Amino acid sequence: MKKPLRFRQDAKNPELSKLARDVQEALDSTVDYELKDVVGEFTSNTTIAVPRVPRAIELINCFALAAPETPVLYGSRVNFVYRPQSGGALVTGIEGLTTGTTIYQFLFRISY
Repeated sequence: MKKPLRFRQDAKNPELSKLARDVQEALDSTVDYELKDVVGEFTSNTTIAVPRVPRAIELINCFALAAPETPVLYGSRVNFVYRPQSGGALVTGIEGLTTGTTIYQFLFRISY
């Protein structure tokens, strides 16, 4: 897991301290995200392994492995609950998809 970058304050040079605060605020405002490939069935207990609580999870791409040329209709909204005891983010719903036995390849963008 990435540790956040922190600048120390410089009491001898207040201008440097102000600059350091400005740089720290800019670093804190950037969005940390990762892309995750998951292959499997979409069931009611699909889990995505994440190292910490995600702010949002989006479905970027999805296709059925049995018929990759056939489009899958889906939305980007992913409903989830963070359950570390279950291994990460438990996906409770994906816009446009229903649970079943079709094997999909999912590409998720996870924002922290």
